[in-house]
Amino acid sequence: MIHENDPDHYPAFIALNQDWIQEYFELEPIDLELARDPSSVVRNGGCIFTLTEGNEVVSVCALFKKSEIEYELARMATKKTSRGKGYGRQVLNHALEKARALGAKNVYLVSNTNLKAALHLYEAVGFKTTHIGQDPFYKRADIRMEMEVG
Repeated sequence: MIHENDPDHYPAFIALNQDWIQEYFELEPIDLELARDPSSVVRNGGCIFTLTEGNEVVSVCALFKKSEIEYELARMATKKTSRGKGYGRQVLNHALEKARALGAKNVYLVSNTNLKAALHLYEAVGFKTTHIGQDPFYKRADIRMEMEVG
């Protein structure tokens, strides 16, 4: 089941994100800032999505509102033991539908070219690479992908 903006799930949202980041990279100041106040995503017009298996949060992502017509898809993570079950695709598709419902014309994301499975998923749902190179906000990000949704 997919949930939107459930404050009871925010700790799991943060934990899953920190787990995957630390699996491949190091936490950055921007990660710690979000961990202190995940509800800021919602207050700023975005959404936090959590997918549960039973009562456990196993996959997450967020939409950060950048403007009335643009959102950033961010913070996608799936629990290591729950990967390969299609949960990431489910929560991603739900987030894209929500972006459309909110009036978005464009959704973008930043990632890392070493995360082959994630990039394959993004391409499979329609994201196109628009930039390769260091991201100005995240040290770990070296690719930007975009998708028209509206």
